[in-house]
Amino acid sequence: MIHTILITAYKNLSQLEQLVDFFEESSFRIYIHLDKKGRYDETVLERIKNKAQVQMLVQKYRVNWGGVNHLKAYLLLAQEALLTESSSYFHLITGQDFPIVSKTKFLSFFSNQPEGKKKDYIKYVPLPNPNWHYGGGVDRLKYYHFYDVLDSKRHKRFIRKLVRLQKKMGLERSFSKSFPAMYGGSTYWSLTKESLSYVVNYTLQNPRYLKRFNYSFCAEEIYFQTLLCNSPLKNNMVNTNLRYIDWSKDRGSTPVVLDMRDYDKLAQSSCLFARKFDDESSDLILKIKNRLW
Repeated sequence: MIHTILITAYKNLSQLEQLVDFFEESSFRIYIHLDKKGRYDETVLERIKNKAQVQMLVQKYRVNWGGVNHLKAYLLLAQEALLTESSSYFHLITGQDFPIVSKTKFLSFFSNQPEGKKKDYIKYVPLPNPNWHYGGGVDRLKYYHFYDVLDSKRHKRFIRKLVRLQKKMGLERSFSKSFPAMYGGSTYWSLTKESLSYVVNYTLQNPRYLKRFNYSFCAEEIYFQTLLCNSPLKNNMVNTNLRYIDWSKDRGSTPVVLDMRDYDKLAQSSCLFARKFDDESSDLILKIKNRLW
């Protein structure tokens, strides 16, 4: 069984290289999108490109946090990766994720599923949902959000002010009658070839669906869930994404940047991946490589 890893990244190429090295050529294929506006060490970039398991490394989209280009980068990787006929599973991660199990455990988790009964691992809830900001999540598409036009690092308050102004003026974006019931969940998932093919084929056959996500907010947390939860494949979905992510708000970033304090939790977790890792995670990454891999 071949697993395809879809990765979006924008910094820390040395960390990305360590991640790529986990997925050796015999069982994995890797497709990477790097943020077009990023600046990268060419030496490390060439090393990553030349690894046998790396099938594609592109820099097509300028990706701003919250903007639809992040979703478009995912769809680009998915469409290209589906051309690899031998792949059975597709896993969406970022350059700040890391596997927290050995390759043997990773592969056996999926190979132990009966043929014809493979599951999709993706979190989902119907929208609107009381735990989601922005009108239970629906406001993400109901109003214009300008994250692809304006960098959220400098203009987030202004972008949100424009949304409040639209609400005050009673300006709402319409939905076509054919737009499916909305679902949302975590960006990251592990999908079978059948399910990912369904999403990509629907996108190609119904371009208005993707177009409707222009000027939305964090479209990647709604796009896949909405299509799959309205598809004949819904019964294949397991409502988990197999990712360890700490959303605590007492450590300076959301989600938490993991460090040595988190090792025991990762070692005891039933998840396959964890995020997110950054510069201060180097000791934790080393320990994961030495003890969990």
